[in-house]
Amino acid sequence: MKGIRRFQRALEHFDEGLSWAALSADAGFADQSHLCRAVRRYAGMTPAALQGAAGASLIAPLYRPLICRDRFVAI
Repeated sequence: MKGIRRFQRALEHFDEGLSWAALSADAGFADQSHLCRAVRRYAGMTPAALQGAAGASLIAPLYRPLICRDRFVAI
């Protein structure tokens, strides 16, 4: 469950233009590779592919905001 929460925190800041290392530190991951493994596990794609999908608004059907303390929950 902690891994999912970290992944959700990373998603919240994904489009802010942070480096992968800064994003992983802000989201609570041990390092950049830890973030990359979590993205592959929970999103099924690499971080670069996820970033491209988010930029193209293709990620919206995968993750939608729920009324739960402004967090994103995978559906």
